[in-house]
Amino acid sequence: MDKMCTNLEPVEKCVEGYDCFKYRAFADSIHTLDENGEAYRMEMLEQLLSDNGYDPNNYEILSRQPILKNKALLGNVYDVYYSLRVRNN
Repeated sequence: MDKMCTNLEPVEKCVEGYDCFKYRAFADSIHTLDENGEAYRMEMLEQLLSDNGYDPNNYEILSRQPILKNKALLGNVYDVYYSLRVRNN
């Protein structure tokens, strides 16, 4: 998975001092829903935050929701949706 397979979308309403986002990544038989897959999705998120001028160590995940996208022989595929907030500069 690379950043082209993820999406970071701003959300208008947020708490003062923060910018809020929706983040979408995926899970499959390689990037699973467990801790290892989650660590990789967070690595991609942190890279996106850094690329956009945010401190990649200063964010908070508010919610996480995996949604089954496709049942497959070699493992199910999920879109994983996150809500997060990041301190703005």
